[in-house]
Amino acid sequence: MAGSPPSPREDCSVGYDTKTCQLVFFGGWRQGWLGDLHCLNVAGIVGPPYAVQSVEPSTGPVTGNTPVTLHGIGFIEASQVQVKFSDGRREATVPGKFVSSQKITCNTPSFEKYGPMEVVVRVAIKGDPFTVNKAMFNFFVNTKAAKCMAFGPGLLPVAGKSGRKLSFIMQAKDSTGKPRNSGDDAIKVQVSSAGLVEDVPYQIHDFMDGIYRITYQPPAPGKYTVNVMLDENWVAKIADFGETQHSRAEPGVSGGASSMASMKAPRTLLSTTLPSTCVLGMCSASRNCSSDCRKRHRLGGSSRTPSPPA
Repeated sequence: MAGSPPSPREDCSVGYDTKTCQLVFFGGWRQGWLGDLHCLNVAGIVGPPYAVQSVEPSTGPVTGNTPVTLHGIGFIEASQVQVKFSDGRREATVPGKFVSSQKITCNTPSFEKYGPMEVVVRVAIKGDPFTVNKAMFNFFVNTKAAKCMAFGPGLLPVAGKSGRKLSFIMQAKDSTGKPRNSGDDAIKVQVSSAGLVEDVPYQIHDFMDGIYRITYQPPAPGKYTVNVMLDENWVAKIADFGETQHSRAEPGVSGGASSMASMKAPRTLLSTTLPSTCVLGMCSASRNCSSDCRKRHRLGGSSRTPSPPA
């Protein structure tokens, strides 16, 4: 509080300035009518006539420069927009851009000197006080490829049968070796085989907690190379996957000379040698398999022993 507080009185007139967020006290009675004026700034309590409700995405690396959208109500069109990221003690402010009365965009500041933490995002337009409601954003340490792990059936030396889906898990970890607890890492997978012209398609399921399930379906028997690449310089789902450097060909995620790191290991898929006579590839009968043969196929039986892996 600055200045002297008003003396005790009654019947004082009170007004509120919405622009400056100030309570104005005028006059009153104390054994005579008073003509003084006092102001109290309550911006830290009520805030401006607009508010931030959420931040999208709500997570990003401590290196900053992540494009985010602030969703809210009552934003005013102006060229002077300030966005503050703060945990109450440490803070950083960046310029924002007005999009609509409900959206403001900006790039997150660097929090490398403070470290990973959860902060409150506030907005000030045209020099107004910053908003007071809570909209949270979480800074994390960037995922480090050399610390990550990949494991599961899809990476076993004898992984399964061709034509069937295979999956494995990737656990993302930061540079300290701590498991990540958020998703949106820039991951790229390459599944290839010498006998195929194109790479095998894949799907990535992001559990949004640092764990990813990667699934692919090898179309034919053979040895396959599984390559998992991670862009360590992650920026808001936009990644430039440059040439990958491999330091070794072993299971696990390993780093090379570039910011990309990969897991590369040949895997043999268990499969039978499919004869040309049986449409289901499980017996030596003619192409028109008998009904008994088909019943065995549906029940999971076989009229012959599968050949060993290629």
